[in-house]
Amino acid sequence: MWLPRWIRSRRDRSPTAPTAPETGRRGERQAVKALRRAGYEILARNVRTPCAEVDVLAFERGHLVVVEVKATAREDGPSPASRLRGRQRRRLEAAGRWLARRTVGQRLPVRHDLVTVTLGRGPPRVAIHRGHFGGHRLS
Repeated sequence: MWLPRWIRSRRDRSPTAPTAPETGRRGERQAVKALRRAGYEILARNVRTPCAEVDVLAFERGHLVVVEVKATAREDGPSPASRLRGRQRRRLEAAGRWLARRTVGQRLPVRHDLVTVTLGRGPPRVAIHRGHFGGHRLS
């Protein structure tokens, strides 16, 4: 029997498998913990701008940091970083410029970081990619 893909995928999914929103929320929590351990000062989460929603807004090393979090519950699929597409990057870059213009009293340089979280079996694997997009890469 033919079924639309969205029904097949829902039917074939394990009843205990987390949904995409659950994976995203859990991934953001793990990302914030890792960012704090790495010395970032978390300013806000889920910041809505006219351009895009920023997952995490932080301050580190004199930079206003726009952080995009990509989480997955699958260990065998494509990397979470591969899901950050050009259009989303451009929107986040615009959101960073919009936020930078609104910093009180000073113009802070903006950096765009990516945090990837893999929530498979065992402890979550979190990687912070500083300067992953936005025109420059940092090591």
